[in-house]
Amino acid sequence: LVTLAAFYLPAVIFTDHYLSRVWLGPWRFVFGTVLVAGAAFYVSSGLSAQTLRAVWEVAPAELVRETQSGPRSGQLPILKVLQDLRTKAQDRTSLSQFSRNCSSDELMEKPEGWTAERYCFPAGRMLTGADCCRAQTAFAGRVSDLYRSSVTRSKTAELERWLLMLKVFFILVLLVIGVFLLIWRKALKSHYAHLVPAMERGIVIGAIAMVFWVLMDYGYQQTTDVLFGRHYAGVNTRLSLVFLPWAVVLLFYFMERFGKDLEKAAQFATIAAAGVTILRYQEINDWTSRLFGIGAAWWQFALLGVLGLVALVLLAQPLWRGRSDAAAGLARTPTAERQ
Repeated sequence: LVTLAAFYLPAVIFTDHYLSRVWLGPWRFVFGTVLVAGAAFYVSSGLSAQTLRAVWEVAPAELVRETQSGPRSGQLPILKVLQDLRTKAQDRTSLSQFSRNCSSDELMEKPEGWTAERYCFPAGRMLTGADCCRAQTAFAGRVSDLYRSSVTRSKTAELERWLLMLKVFFILVLLVIGVFLLIWRKALKSHYAHLVPAMERGIVIGAIAMVFWVLMDYGYQQTTDVLFGRHYAGVNTRLSLVFLPWAVVLLFYFMERFGKDLEKAAQFATIAAAGVTILRYQEINDWTSRLFGIGAAWWQFALLGVLGLVALVLLAQPLWRGRSDAAAGLARTPTAERQ
């Protein structure tokens, strides 16, 4: 929501510049919109077709009913597994040790610690790697079966099926706008000089907000790996990851309005942060579930909400100042001239 507000003015400036100052702008704008919409439909269709579903896509009433009816065939209720994971995640800084690699190469040796017993959340007890992967697969199958039935599917999941394409479209539009803002940087400063400070403020705040979204997204990925098993090697390239280089570039090029000294310091800090992220990816990823995921305390979510409100106030300040300046200028103008 913060990013949506932050990129409102840059999006308006981008659209006005494209339609009024670019050769064949309206036609190219329509073509680009159709192209991005097609890409959004393709990506969202692939995401919707995934067999692995999330717990929130199951109706809450069904989760409660399953909990009250007790375990069946030695399987723990989904809600009990989730509550157990949240309780233990609040006392740990990492969950990655519990995400067994369930798709290891059959031609290679088994992962280190594969035969050792480790706590398996879907089973609620200590299991070896092979046994835990079977429990995680069964747990994922139960969630998927409940999602496939319209009776036990949550209303949020139904709404998500309709909104997913719009969300992907929004992400792609932000990427396109960011690229063209960099390309037209000098032209925008020439034609929209009075709006550039507010636009650059929005870009900086929006880019920082998207970094928080990436961290939350990877915190959610850790929860998914622990519950359903890990079926990838190395870094999981989630859709949100495309925003990290994009945010770094935008922050790098749009900090000059804060002064040369602060601009250089901010650019140096941005490069340093990017380097640390690459070198210490695993450590940073381990903290995501504790700070922004299932292990976060209530006050941490409250703090994120307060930061979001502060960001919205900072975004609104230039608009308020612009309106007050315009009103003051109108008041100083003689009546005959105003008429």
